[in-house]
Amino acid sequence: MRIFGGSNWSIRRVDEANAWARAHGKRGFSLLSNYFGLAEPNKLPWPGYLDACDAESIRWLTERQLPLLAWSARSRNFFTRADPSDRTDATLVRCFYGPENFERKQRAEKPARDYGVSPSAIAMDYVLHQPFPTFALYGPKTLEESRAGFRAGQIRLTAEQVAWLRGG
Repeated sequence: MRIFGGSNWSIRRVDEANAWARAHGKRGFSLLSNYFGLAEPNKLPWPGYLDACDAESIRWLTERQLPLLAWSARSRNFFTRADPSDRTDATLVRCFYGPENFERKQRAEKPARDYGVSPSAIAMDYVLHQPFPTFALYGPKTLEESRAGFRAGQIRLTAEQVAWLRGG
């Protein structure tokens, strides 16, 4: 095995595993796969799953340049489907409904119009334009969602746009 990683490991646990690997002449983690997206989760859909959205995780990933396979990069399609008055998708509501995420959704709508893409494509492009290597993983349910995902790779958000989308 030349490359391996873990899904839903804390950054501290990865550091501990890599320290053990170095001390024993072994190969450490090459990548991490936690949730990462423009919508910061209130709670992830499954118990024990972890995100890398907080400032400490972003700093850690940036310092180590450890690639992140960001699962659910479109935040369960929050940026296209979420509406504060629609609470029919209990998982979407539980995981992502909150004032900060609805503000991010509003911000994503402007560049979506400017680039002629969906707000979900902007959310995926946000994931792809971080100061550390990222891969945006998502599970499209329709052909149109697949096409929207492909469009995300054609957008080139600036660092200023990425910070603005997040609220910084």
